[in-house]
Amino acid sequence: MEKSKYIVTIATETERNEWDAIVRANSHASPFHLWEWMHVDAAWSGAQLYPLIVSVGTTIVGLYPVFIMNRWTFLCGFSPPPGTATLYLGPVIADYEGLKQKKRESRYIGVQNAVDHFLFTQMHCHFVRLFSPPGLEDARPYQWAGYNVDPHYTYRLDLSSGEKAVWQRIDRRTRDSINRAVRNGVVVTEGGYNQFEEIVRSVRKSLIRQGTVRVTDEGYYRDLYAAFSSGMIRIFSAEYQGEQIGGMIALHFGGRLYQWIGLQKSDFKSISPNDLVSWEAIRWACRKGCSTIEIMDGGDNQRLRFFKSKYNPDLHIWFSAVRYSSPVYQIIKTIYDCLI
Repeated sequence: MEKSKYIVTIATETERNEWDAIVRANSHASPFHLWEWMHVDAAWSGAQLYPLIVSVGTTIVGLYPVFIMNRWTFLCGFSPPPGTATLYLGPVIADYEGLKQKKRESRYIGVQNAVDHFLFTQMHCHFVRLFSPPGLEDARPYQWAGYNVDPHYTYRLDLSSGEKAVWQRIDRRTRDSINRAVRNGVVVTEGGYNQFEEIVRSVRKSLIRQGTVRVTDEGYYRDLYAAFSSGMIRIFSAEYQGEQIGGMIALHFGGRLYQWIGLQKSDFKSISPNDLVSWEAIRWACRKGCSTIEIMDGGDNQRLRFFKSKYNPDLHIWFSAVRYSSPVYQIIKTIYDCLI
């Protein structure tokens, strides 16, 4: 068998600046690909992080963070790991947007095959689950590598036309809701650590109430705040008569604002602050020159589309891909269900 020209190495701490520079240079990369974010994910998920660099000669052609967990003698690979608030991760294909189609496909396929060789042949993984980032809209490299692939969808709102044009595109009832919240005295401001903590507590309380099996520890969010509060993490806090009644934590990265977590249902039945919070985040993004705002979504909860689609955003696809090392599907599937 011909030896692949794609070489996989494991990045070290000395390469973190180069890693982050590549992440920031590619528009399909996300804040979740940043070196520090990945290491917080590893610390709280209990998985071993392998920040893989794929090269051809001396040229880096891809980054691929994978997390490996050992459960009952079965090795499972993830990107991102379960038990975190990272929606998607997967590969960063260097210069993907600037390549011609033939080379783009060849590079994507070569990176995926090289990483699969590392996971299944070198590490002997029995199960691998990948969530690819929006922007890599070609699922064929996973399908051709033997993965079962499912589509997911997130929302992105184009801000290039400016705040006034965005306002006009929003659903009329939503505009009425925003104006009503303002008349009722709801105020949205940028918050700090205390507001961050309150939003996290609200999110975790909601997940526990919904029966979520693995609810991420508060310490996980504190570590992310410590790492990224100086610029990337933005807190939008809704207050009514001096009391915090809602809010949202966003991530400002790569000329885009990501609506990450928050916007839980308010305990104040007569006052709904969430539309106003989202609108103030949109206004902030417009002022900062962001090209888009992502209303992050896995696309697997039909109920949420009523809230997220009313801002008239565009759908963007991303993929979940699962592969097993053997046909013993039910055994591996049972382990997977225990992990998520």
